[in-house]
Amino acid sequence: MWSPLEYACHVRDVLFAQRERAYLALVENRPSFARMNREERVELARYAEESPAAVRSDLAVAFRGIVIAFTGRTPEDWARPLIYNY
Repeated sequence: MWSPLEYACHVRDVLFAQRERAYLALVENRPSFARMNREERVELARYAEESPAAVRSDLAVAFRGIVIAFTGRTPEDWARPLIYNY
């Protein structure tokens, strides 16, 4: 079970990772996505030690980034195949 701060860090990191995966899928014919290692990341990245204010700011950046990555895409962009290795 994660604390609210740890969960906010997770959401931030998921948004950043998904943005990068979207760009990779748009430029590579057979993209492969590295695992996030979400459970291990909580400890490795020391989520519990992060500043709530900094995480809140990071979330705003991450949300803007994901919106840019997913809006304005063409039907051809959306039709690109990709394999999600979860």
